[in-house]
Formats: sequence, structure tokens, C-alpha cells
Amino acid sequence: MISAATAHLLWAETYDRDPNALLALEERIIGPLLPPFEANGMLALDVACGTGRWLLNLLHRGARFGAGLDFSSKMLAQAQGKAGIEDKLILADCAAMPVASHCSDLAVCSFAVGYIPDLSRFAAELSRIVRCGGHLFVSDFHPLGHLHGWKRTFRHRETVLEISSFRYSIPEICCAFEAEDFELLNQVEACFGEEERHIFKEAGKGQEFEAMMRLPAIFVCHFRRGETTRTT
Repeated sequence: MISAATAHLLWAETYDRDPNALLALEERIIGPLLPPFEANGMLALDVACGTGRWLLNLLHRGARFGAGLDFSSKMLAQAQGKAGIEDKLILADCAAMPVASHCSDLAVCSFAVGYIPDLSRFAAELSRIVRCGGHLFVSDFHPLGHLHGWKRTFRHRETVLEISSFRYSIPEICCAFEAEDFELLNQVEACFGEEERHIFKEAGKGQEFEAMMRLPAIFVCHFRRGETTRTT
């Protein structure tokens, strides 16, 4: 088992190469939940952005401004090769982001909360950054997956590597953000569907699909920031 920092260093070069059923499922769930983008400008943050997948997605959907933050310089190097976001990337610890308070109308933290060692501190930092009434989406690998033997892994050359992570429950995650003035609007525990079947087949895992589609693979929590203004 390797650390998240080491994993993303090794994974960065191939991260976007192969279709990923988890990412496809997440986009299918979050897309309809996104609030309308206002024409007069909306700042969207992709927190722990990796190769900039959600940053690019949100800009394409109509966000006028955007930025992506990640602790992995290798992941950001891959993101810099994508037209439209190459000048919108910041190397930063997501628990101490170098952005102004109350600056973001919408933030997405995709498949990263399980790598955060201090959940309360992370929630407080997002509460500082997201404006009152703003939206936050948090997604990750479903905790039940661990109970069924699913692991956070990726292939590096000829080796499958497992990534170390923190196994927070969904109630723990929700409580941490609710304590920082976020209101839970939607909680979705999503299973793979027919839309993801072709990805399993392309990966040579078609026979595993039927069993896996019966179990929740990911969760998505949609929060709205409360009306209390924080100064720190």
C-alpha cells in the first residue's frame, strides 16, 4: 500500500488514458444536480482537481471563472496540457488554499475526501471559501465498497498498486460539513448502471458488472453554504 502523494505521482501520466467507470458514474449523478450558472459570472473551484476534469467540465457548462487546486505537481502538469485551464491551476494543500474568503459560488471535491487526514479542518477551509448560499459537491468511493473487498487501486506499468486512505463514513463526512455551516441538500448513494456497462467490457471486466451494479459504488453529497459569514 502506498501513500496518496506517491500514488498520484505515479498515476498522473496515465490517469486520463483509460475510461473510468467510477468517474463516469459520478459525472452522471452530479450533472443534473448542478445549479444553473449565472450569466453575470460564477466562480467555480475544482478542489483536489487532479488533471482538471471537473474544472474543464464546469467551464464548459457555463461557469465564467474557474480555478483548480491540487497538491500534486505531476497531476497539475497533466492538467496544463488541456486547453482552457492551463492558466487556472494552483499547487496547494486543500486544507490551506491560497484563495480569498467567500470567493466561490460552486466548489467540487471529487474522490479526494478519503485522502484528507483532518476532515474538520478541510470542512472549515471550504466554509471559509464558499460564499453564503454557494454550493459544494463532495463525492468519493462508497464506504461499503471496502466491506465487499473493493480497494482504491490503479495500474502502474505491470503492477496494481493500492492507495492508502481514511475510511470515513458518510455520516461522519456530513457531520463535519454541517458543523461548518453547510446544509445537506442531496445525498446520493449510486450504483453502476447500463451507462457504465461498456466501460467494464472495454476493461475486460464485463463478467464482474452484474454483481457490482447491485452495490453502491460511490456517494455524492450536495451541500449549500449557510448564511453565517466567517471571517477566519
